[in-house]
Amino acid sequence: MVYFILCDGGIAPRYAKIGCCKSEDVEQRLRKLQTGCPYPLRVIFTIEGDHEVEKAVHRELRLWHRRGEWYEMTEQVLAWVNDEAADFAAAIMASGVTFDYGHYNKYSAGDNRGGK
Repeated sequence: MVYFILCDGGIAPRYAKIGCCKSEDVEQRLRKLQTGCPYPLRVIFTIEGDHEVEKAVHRELRLWHRRGEWYEMTEQVLAWVNDEAADFAAAIMASGVTFDYGHYNKYSAGDNRGGK
């Protein structure tokens, strides 16, 4: 599963970690990251997929890459997540990587994860 975990320090810019783990490990990954972060974290988006899908998402959003697997969550990135991720997933599926993107927007913006 490819996940976006948002770090919201209450000031701009906000960042998200885009990573990959087993679907049952997303919440565990969130807790582990939260231990080392002074700001609230929450899962804002997931796509069923593997490391190839993760790499493709990293390439797609490379202009907003900041460090490691952290990306600046600009209006353009949020628009991509909200408007184009399903099409992006379909394109990856057509390229031979198979996954179900039924978890698109699984976590809504109002979800209260990460202690917020």
